Amino acid sequence: MQIDVSFLIALCGCALSVATFFIGRTTQAKSNGQQTGQVLTELGYIKKGVDGLERKLDELQKNYGKLENRVTKLEEKVGFYHHE
Repeated sequence: MQIDVSFLIALCGCALSVATFFIGRTTQAKSNGQQTGQVLTELGYIKKGVDGLERKLDELQKNYGKLENRVTKLEEKVGFYHHE
């Protein structure tokens, strides 16, 4: 039983094609997983930044309210002294 050289080469070519297909598929899945992880990480950073901005905005609104009250009291006092 002799194996023809051309048959052996064809068989090796098919085996190499199958191996290349599976290695490519695994590499692509790994690459997709890394990209997805990177996007999720960046979204987490963006969310933290937005949360920080919301806290700062709340603090500014409180300070604005305090300042508004102070200005209103000053206007009342100035109006009182102005009419006298």
